Amino acid sequence: MLIKLLLTKTGKLQLLGAIFGTITGMFLLLITFQFYFDADKLIKNNKDLISPEFMVLYKNVSIFNTIGDKKATFTDSEIKNIKKQKFVKKASEFLSNKFKVFIIVKIGDSELTSGLFFEAIPDDYIDLESENKLRWKWNPDNPELPIIIPRDYVNLYNFGFAPGQGLAQIPEKAFEMIPIKVRISGNRKQLVLNAKIAGFSDRINSIMVPYSFLSWANEHYGDQKGKMVSRVIIVTDDPSNPEILKFLKKNKYLTLKDKLKKSRISTILKIVLYVVGGISILIIFLSFFIFILSFRLLISKSFEKIKILLHLGYHYLNISKLYVLYFLFIIILVDIITIFLLYITKIKLNNYIIPLGFNLSENIYPIVIIAAISLSFVIFVINSMSIIIQIKSAE
Repeated sequence: MLIKLLLTKTGKLQLLGAIFGTITGMFLLLITFQFYFDADKLIKNNKDLISPEFMVLYKNVSIFNTIGDKKATFTDSEIKNIKKQKFVKKASEFLSNKFKVFIIVKIGDSELTSGLFFEAIPDDYIDLESENKLRWKWNPDNPELPIIIPRDYVNLYNFGFAPGQGLAQIPEKAFEMIPIKVRISGNRKQLVLNAKIAGFSDRINSIMVPYSFLSWANEHYGDQKGKMVSRVIIVTDDPSNPEILKFLKKNKYLTLKDKLKKSRISTILKIVLYVVGGISILIIFLSFFIFILSFRLLISKSFEKIKILLHLGYHYLNISKLYVLYFLFIIILVDIITIFLLYITKIKLNNYIIPLGFNLSENIYPIVIIAAISLSFVIFVINSMSIIIQIKSAE
């Protein structure tokens, strides 16, 4: 009897609008949560996606470096500052040769001679395959010098230099068998060494020799005083950390642009998540506001009837309970529809992502369901209090 009396003038269009807005806002907010937890699980189950990244830092060479005495090198204080950054797991400066280097390579009947440069870093920064690591050894009694060259150099030779000079293209394994001699000179001394290519690097774009050799050679053949560090290699657990990009820009350091793509993508992704989450909360807030207005309008239309019922002895809480239960029914309906839509969306995403080799949860995370229920509870409590206060004012 009371339901027919008090709820016959329900603003259906307003309530439908509020219901649709709340469903939209909650769905966007919950799918954002679900996506966040899926991404977190994906990263934890695929450690290679965030494996430690090696980044080589260097400074920009300007015209002032060319015409002046100032070199584009790192000072001791700058290196210390790099090493103490939170995103840096470890770091090391590149060691460069301080003597002249010539390489002599014989390919068939052709002999190539060229000036060269060497660099070295500690062994744990080197990306050699396991079978080649045993070959990456040198001591003064070892007659053969192992060398690592960038894989890009092999491609440049095979697809650039060789065709233009009428030379044969050479597979990587064959490169390791090419006889090489290295002549180093300095301090009025000279030494010729047999050398071999011990492997190829995708990480470091430089000609590398063992750190022990370059330290020994600089000591005996180096004719330059002082330490000049032109490049620094760092290891970071999270290459997508936006703080890396900020640090590089602040100090005007450079690195390969590909290394910064992850950081930019991560930053953009976080911004998108924040924006979607913010829009979702705004939609929910506006829908909630419409709910309150709708129920206040509904109560206002029945205000005279409510006054009569109160004068007839009905308690304001009994009258409020009708509106509260009506609102509870709407909130439960909103939750059911939202979670159902979320489940359907989750299935569609899994059907697309799982075949790509990524292991995602097949179900909605419990914390997402808890978030939906908690948000609905807050909306329910606030609107219920508003209903009770408005009806009590009619006494």
